Amino acid sequence: MVESSFVSASEIVYLLINEKDGNLIDKDIATWLFAGMWSDSGGFMFENTSSETYKIAAILIDKGVNFTDLIFRMNSASIKDLKMLGYGLSNIKTFFNNKVAITQLPYPAIVELGFDS
Repeated sequence: MVESSFVSASEIVYLLINEKDGNLIDKDIATWLFAGMWSDSGGFMFENTSSETYKIAAILIDKGVNFTDLIFRMNSASIKDLKMLGYGLSNIKTFFNNKVAITQLPYPAIVELGFDS
């Protein structure tokens, strides 16, 4: 099921954890949740990025997320990373009128690209 009112699965995970006990979200968890929200929302630019998304992002930043460093690292890539991305992009298969894209990275390709260690 696709829940289009949320920008990312990380936003939903945040809400579920927060409903149980918001104190469970430490700096590390907040960083991973922020990274998921930022990446799934195209850097908070997609149409379904709501004011609630920004409120959650602010809460996560208040938990200690160094968002400027995180975003810089997420936008940086080594040659090795780019080769992996290229392999993944060149093997995309689309479904549901091009609304879902799936790729795979078989283990031999992972080894060849140097990501097996």
